[in-house]
Amino acid sequence: MLAEPKKRSMLRRAMPGMALLSALLLNGTSWAGEFNSRAGLGLLVMEQADNMSGRGYRVIAGNERPRAFSRLIPIGLLDTRYTWDNSAISFGTAVDDPAGLTLSYRRKLESGAISAGLFYSIFGSEWRNPYLFGTPRVDTTVHTYGARAAWEEIGGQPFTVAIKGTAKRVANEDLTGVLRRDGVLLDTDISYRRRLNEEWSLVPSVSYLRGQYDGSANNFHGGTFGIGAIWSKDNLVITTRLAGTLAEYDREHPVFDQRRQDLGYRFSTLVNWGSPFGWKQWFTSAGIIHSRVDSNIDFFASRATYGYALMGYQF
Repeated sequence: MLAEPKKRSMLRRAMPGMALLSALLLNGTSWAGEFNSRAGLGLLVMEQADNMSGRGYRVIAGNERPRAFSRLIPIGLLDTRYTWDNSAISFGTAVDDPAGLTLSYRRKLESGAISAGLFYSIFGSEWRNPYLFGTPRVDTTVHTYGARAAWEEIGGQPFTVAIKGTAKRVANEDLTGVLRRDGVLLDTDISYRRRLNEEWSLVPSVSYLRGQYDGSANNFHGGTFGIGAIWSKDNLVITTRLAGTLAEYDREHPVFDQRRQDLGYRFSTLVNWGSPFGWKQWFTSAGIIHSRVDSNIDFFASRATYGYALMGYQF
């Protein structure tokens, strides 16, 4: 009986994004177009160390750095795209979140393009109370969903501005007051794509992050600065990116009696190869992603390494 108001609240939060997407879809002048779909299967290997994740060690001693654990996960890719005029709408999964669903729209303009989308992550997990020390912790489901909008190549210039809002809801949370984790993360990003020649492009970017949660001890201001390199030739595209992050929290954390500060980085290389070995309609994708966050509170330090490979068919 108590879950119904929460469901209605989640729907109300999603309605503005759905309304924006609907307005963009209605802007199409013609619905005469075509469908394209693709499906793929692969494997994801991960090593992660994170004291908040509900898939780590159930018992920890106290304010200690997390211990790593590994997993091997089968992944699938399935998406459908419908294109008409200068517009396209797509629905399905994504390589960077095989446990999530996305619905997105993109329209080319005379100069640049606009895009909007909704996303929902299916299988998130954290501890109901991650701060139990010397006692087995119990995991719970985390619902993550939100919306993203972008204006690409503004006025024909190589600038893109994107805004992404991510809501987080922790089911059966044991934390109360200033420690509650339900809330929203806002990410505002500006990037510039510089084409060096027919094969190489550089993409520097900067973003502002604001986390606003029911528990004020989790609120923070932050930023990232990154540089990406894209190499493409024929049906092969290799994308490499390095980004640094900084986060300053609003108040002292009541469990550790310190004001939290995080400093981290993320590195990734992704490879997409269409029609490998001359196999028409087939595609392959592989990548490695590594991230690390150091904190003045050891408990919140984290690191993760992901590697994946998949193969699929376009129809």
